[in-house]
Amino acid sequence: MTIGKPISQHYVYPDTQILKNKYNLMDAAQLEEKCAQNIAEATIALRKESFPERFDSSYIKHIHKCMFEKTFEWAGHTRDKPFIFMDGSSAYMPEMSLSENVHYADGKEFRKLFREFDNTLAEKNNLRGLSRTEFIRHAAPLFASLNYIHPFRDGNEHVQRLFFERLSQFAGHELNFSLVTRERMIDACSGAMERNNLTLVRHMFEDISNPHKREILQNFMKHAESFQKEGFDTRNVVVALEDFPVFGVFAGVRDDIVAVSTKDMLVICETKDFDEEQQLKTLSKGDFVSFSSKQSPEILIPEKKMGFLPKNELFQMIEKHILIRESTQLIQRLSQTVYNNPNILDDKLSQINKDQSFAATLSQQIETNPRSIAELAGAKYLFVKNNTRKNAENCALALATVVREHGEIATYVCEQSVENYQQERERKGVSIDVPNARLQNVLSLSKSAKLQKEAFLLDPDLKKEFECYEKALNKRLSRKEHKAIEEKDFLELAKTVGVSIKQAQKIARIVDLTKATQRHVQELDAESSKKLITAVVKQRKRAASF
Repeated sequence: MTIGKPISQHYVYPDTQILKNKYNLMDAAQLEEKCAQNIAEATIALRKESFPERFDSSYIKHIHKCMFEKTFEWAGHTRDKPFIFMDGSSAYMPEMSLSENVHYADGKEFRKLFREFDNTLAEKNNLRGLSRTEFIRHAAPLFASLNYIHPFRDGNEHVQRLFFERLSQFAGHELNFSLVTRERMIDACSGAMERNNLTLVRHMFEDISNPHKREILQNFMKHAESFQKEGFDTRNVVVALEDFPVFGVFAGVRDDIVAVSTKDMLVICETKDFDEEQQLKTLSKGDFVSFSSKQSPEILIPEKKMGFLPKNELFQMIEKHILIRESTQLIQRLSQTVYNNPNILDDKLSQINKDQSFAATLSQQIETNPRSIAELAGAKYLFVKNNTRKNAENCALALATVVREHGEIATYVCEQSVENYQQERERKGVSIDVPNARLQNVLSLSKSAKLQKEAFLLDPDLKKEFECYEKALNKRLSRKEHKAIEEKDFLELAKTVGVSIKQAQKIARIVDLTKATQRHVQELDAESSKKLITAVVKQRKRAASF
């Protein structure tokens, strides 16, 4: 029988702020230590699990249950519904607040927001197939939304981090939340809730998803303690945004990491990204400084992270493959002869497409006991069989054979599909920068073969640089995209690459310039080879005359 009303106070022991726990611990520090240990163990196990079919509220509850089931009875249960404890008391917490004026979602909007969260991820295919920048743009509002929903009485931050860590991995990216200080996380979430401002969340995601910036943060963490000893606040550390002015107090340099203390954060960057490298030599700790981190190279073609291949997508690839369709049609024709039903084995063929080993079992069953599947076609009276029954019995062995072969075909198609997906994943996972100034200068000479050849002869390193760029650019574009460039179908190119039509035109222009330049390089190589052969022949003639 429920004791009293289901109220939030029943989550804690009477006259305390200690959450009821399975260890019956009444000391907050001891409970926190035990809880942290359980979270760490569960996190390791969760990271080893296969990715879920859907990233949604059900998976969020699963994460919470795994993390806290050893600690709390209500692990995996959201705060919007009453939970009945073993002692009979009932608790729920439809209202929660970040501060006096800032509230999390209440019970009335809780389920609606969770549905919207689930639907958004489903509609956006779990954020797969996006560049890193696009992933951040879509993930940031989802992160803020889940933070606002705050589904559990406790443990939301741990669940939120791991959910987005796993989501990013599934989508082909990486979010390393270990590089986010607690103060920074609080600031980012507060900004999203109090001012509906996602700037800090996006900045945080940029820092922990960009490999270069992750490395900067990791290097800084090694020296964080030394900055603290010198009186600088390291509770909120961010990497400088490109071309964004920073004003603050110079905190020093450690292992090529520049640190500047501003009003509410410590901004860091590499010395090579500092726009005034000469200025560093004259700066002393405590000096006022203003700087902008150097802008990253302009991207011509963004990367598209396809992420892992889900089982359901692999199954669809197998089902649609021409070899599978042809094999299925043959089995259906034989099934008509043997069982008078062309679709009698359709469900079992789908099972084979998912689990190819089942083909041998089914084939053996049809061969040894075809009637175990269904009644054979035709009729038999005593010892007399009509022609339809005779044909059915005669074709049963052939049906068993093609079923076994269907399994072999499905195995081949599965392996090819995985290999093709991996190749496509690697191709799309590379971004291509706009040619640097040196390359742009030589590309601008593409109308003059003579001038381009002279430029490459004078600078062999430039020739190597161009050849590397041309190879990377050519490899990044698919046959379909190359065809769109040849046909000047910029709309199609924009769709497949994932850029604006204006950017697609720029890509096509640079591809055309590189093709023209590559022809001149090939001519130069041929001319050089011819000259080398002529020189060798002359040398041999001279040697023979002595």
